[in-house]
Amino acid sequence: LNFNLKEVCVYFVDFGEQQTIALTNIRPLPQEFTRQPAFAIPCRLYDICPLNGTEHSTWNLDDPVHYECKSLMSDVMHCKVLDIKEQICYIIQVDIPNE
Repeated sequence: LNFNLKEVCVYFVDFGEQQTIALTNIRPLPQEFTRQPAFAIPCRLYDICPLNGTEHSTWNLDDPVHYECKSLMSDVMHCKVLDIKEQICYIIQVDIPNE
């Protein structure tokens, strides 16, 4: 087989999105991190759910509430864990300082 691979699809666990990245921008993962579990923590925003959904609904990226929340995110946020469900799902309150 002859591969001419120039790009790869990368899934960013911290952002929950995929991007196509040039192979020249890919670096080996240091060995010490290959033995660690994923560092991302599943969580949801406190009192926020998809439009016409419940707190257990899955977000659709086209959902206007998802877009609005994403547009409000800034470089500086203060997060507070309000509750832990089943030891994996954290309910997070996010305060975004006024600019």
